[in-house]
Amino acid sequence: MKLYRHMALSWISFFYALWIVILPVLGMDRGQGWAIGYSLLMALQLYLVQPDFSRYLTFGLSTRVWNGHRRINASLALLLLLVSAPWAFPWWVLIAPALMWVVCMTKRFEPSRLTTSSLIVGSDGDSSTGWFSASPVSQIVLRPQVRAWMWAAIGAAIATAITIVVIKLWDTGVGIVGVIVTLIVLPLVADSIRSSLKDAVAFGLPRGVWAKATLLCTAIPVVLSVLADLVSMMWTGNPAGFTIVCLATTSLLLGFAITDKLTWLYTTALAGVIAALFIAWLINPSVAMGWALTGMATIYVVWVAVYPRMAKKANVFSPGLMGWFGAH
Repeated sequence: MKLYRHMALSWISFFYALWIVILPVLGMDRGQGWAIGYSLLMALQLYLVQPDFSRYLTFGLSTRVWNGHRRINASLALLLLLVSAPWAFPWWVLIAPALMWVVCMTKRFEPSRLTTSSLIVGSDGDSSTGWFSASPVSQIVLRPQVRAWMWAAIGAAIATAITIVVIKLWDTGVGIVGVIVTLIVLPLVADSIRSSLKDAVAFGLPRGVWAKATLLCTAIPVVLSVLADLVSMMWTGNPAGFTIVCLATTSLLLGFAITDKLTWLYTTALAGVIAALFIAWLINPSVAMGWALTGMATIYVVWVAVYPRMAKKANVFSPGLMGWFGAH
């Protein structure tokens, strides 16, 4: 069990377990849509709780040991489901996870190993620069962050499409889809931001250059949110507030990604100002959305000016707050 504890468990395992327990609480009395989404998500969750095989390769452990630990993780996840799900959802939500558990127990998975192509990444034999130039800024900063933001946009689009289809077909909401996408996508984007800063420092790139490239990448979610509001105005006559939410989320995510003991004041101040804006808006809903958008845009512009200073103070050799999500 000591081997299992050191190899198969991490902060990511803790958040997987917390996720399994919290989602039924969030979905209580929210209708059949949440129950269906939770059932399918938990079936996927039982597959995702498998340990990272690269750690086992590092210590020369066999796939038999990895498969044994994978089965333990799946069984513990199912146990959490049996304890938490019946309090909020009907019994049939356990069918899909139970079937996936049977698959996890009976099938012997073969984890992916290092390949020749992965060994030559960064060498003269690797020319996979994609759409980006071979410069350090493009490959270390722009490429991973642009991909992360695009995946976030695709996830949001899929969640929106699923919600619209379910509402049209069954006249019921599936808010759990948005929760799932948020819990999956945002930590991945934050990890991409922090990892690129660590790589930039390791390769000798100035932190100011990294900050400017990172802020440039946020044009993707901001532009997409503006387009979404324009579509909403054409459809309903009023903006839906996508831009306001996007500016707030994006700036908080940039701060959260590099928050540690040296930079927490920046993120705290930003969160306080944004919270004050939204609270004032909620207290007085008669305020036009244009004024709220102007206020959030002003906060974002100031944040763009301050962010390079925060990046210069960040300790890239400490995981900071991202360490709570398993980042290193």
